[in-house]
Amino acid sequence: MISNSEDFASKGDSFGEFRVMKLLVSALCLGEANHALSGGKGEMMQSLAGCVLVMVGIGLLFGVYRGCRWCRLLSWMSWLGLPLVAGYFLWSAFESWTSNPENPFKQCILLNHAVRYVGPVVLGVWMWSLGRNMEVSLPDKWVWVLRFAAAATFAGHGFNALRGSPAHVELIQFTYINLLGREISLELAKQVLAYIGTMDVVLALLLVLRRWRWVAMWMAVWGLVTAGSRLSAYGIGEGWSLTAIRLGNGGIPLVIWWLWQRKLVFPDGETIAGKD
Repeated sequence: MISNSEDFASKGDSFGEFRVMKLLVSALCLGEANHALSGGKGEMMQSLAGCVLVMVGIGLLFGVYRGCRWCRLLSWMSWLGLPLVAGYFLWSAFESWTSNPENPFKQCILLNHAVRYVGPVVLGVWMWSLGRNMEVSLPDKWVWVLRFAAAATFAGHGFNALRGSPAHVELIQFTYINLLGREISLELAKQVLAYIGTMDVVLALLLVLRRWRWVAMWMAVWGLVTAGSRLSAYGIGEGWSLTAIRLGNGGIPLVIWWLWQRKLVFPDGETIAGKD
């Protein structure tokens, strides 16, 4: 049984998008574990969640390397924890929303965090599909799930940006100071944020309505840039975990683009070549 699972894992790992999904969920788990274990309150449930996140994250991280049978075995063992990871992020988003119902910037949190609780689910289904059917392509309906999750995340962030989210205004100001060595006024930062918010919402709609690979790639690059902006704004010590948690914002669109590019998955059974 184990040898079969290893064969399936090796077959799947030859495809970059599958390994990228492992890396994204691994980074998500390890970044969140850093917050859970360093919260300072020492609550038992928080510490337990952090330990589970660490174990799943490390297992998937080793599983990215397909040349070691024990690494692949660790990856498959971590598969058992993916439902817990998805449930944790869904509960976390819901709890944050219900505990701050009057905060306008928390009203979209279920949208903002969609890739965080959907990504582990899709990865689990993908690994299960490999183990059961030896199919390396992600089933069509689950590609749609990824599309909706990525679109929800971009739309949620876009809505907050259009409302002038103070956290994002601060992020823009810190990034300008640390990268360009100059300050940017509050009003200009808000204007930049409004343009970003409009772009995010438009990209979210296009990803769902059209099968344009350039849209997925644009979202991938922009999502990775905004995730990395936490490093430039807050430094490596504080920013690495913030970046790791948000890698999926751009990583999921990258996986979608990669699936389309390889022609492993054709939505509605249609070829998408030449539609970019």
